[in-house]
Amino acid sequence: MARSVQQIFNEILAEKQTLSSLNGLTTQAGVNQAQLLLGQLSSGSRVALWRLWTWIIAFSIYTMELFWDTAKSELTSLADEAFIGSAKWLAQNVKDAQLGDIPIVSDDFKVTYNTVDESKRFITKVSIGRENGVVIVKTAAGNPDALRTLTDAELSYGSAWLNSIQFVAPKAVMVRRAADKLKVDLKIYFSGLYAEADVKAGIETAIRTYLATTDFDGLISVQKLTDAIQAVPGVNDVEVDSYQARPASSTAFTNFSNQRGYSPFAGYAVYDSGLSTITMIAS
Repeated sequence: MARSVQQIFNEILAEKQTLSSLNGLTTQAGVNQAQLLLGQLSSGSRVALWRLWTWIIAFSIYTMELFWDTAKSELTSLADEAFIGSAKWLAQNVKDAQLGDIPIVSDDFKVTYNTVDESKRFITKVSIGRENGVVIVKTAAGNPDALRTLTDAELSYGSAWLNSIQFVAPKAVMVRRAADKLKVDLKIYFSGLYAEADVKAGIETAIRTYLATTDFDGLISVQKLTDAIQAVPGVNDVEVDSYQARPASSTAFTNFSNQRGYSPFAGYAVYDSGLSTITMIAS
């Protein structure tokens, strides 16, 4: 970040004081404003002249530092837009797959399509991670409130598209995983002014909405989930007996009530109302 003109000017003056060869030039305390320096120029004072030149040099350095800041900002923007090979770049480009279309290689060696058709794009959620040293590309399709696994055809095409855009090494593997299951065991203290069925339905909607709006492959936060339930009209208090979740491929649930949260194996989770217990208590 560019220094101010005054800061640079003061640093030059401080450096001047360390040079014995300039001891013959005396300074005038407090005279450091551009207008005063211009007035000193007409006085014929040798001191005023060198202080004016010091200010001019300080302003020139300040201007140059502004140019550097601008150049740095522009280069940073270019770097952010050309992050080829990064996890963010890969995740973004995986979503560009157009089911059924044959990709081409452009003159600048970019893998793309002759015609961009967003209606053929089917991968809506992507995250990049590592498992046992292998780069894993987790995927899902559908809307945020109704995510689903890729079909066989989608997975086959998506994997071929991934192979065409990724770097030679290390190889990344695309996976599709059914949603993790979340079940809750809660005691809900609610206002008698509200119908019990309406409050309970609102709680289940709040749970589903929270899961749908959580970042793909993000943490299911105990605190944020509880806050979402607490915000339902009619709810006075929430007593959490347990929050539990499991991958679709497992039968064992993990109780994460006393932890910060749960990271879904599939990258996303769905609420299982059939396995959940919500006890409603009027208060």
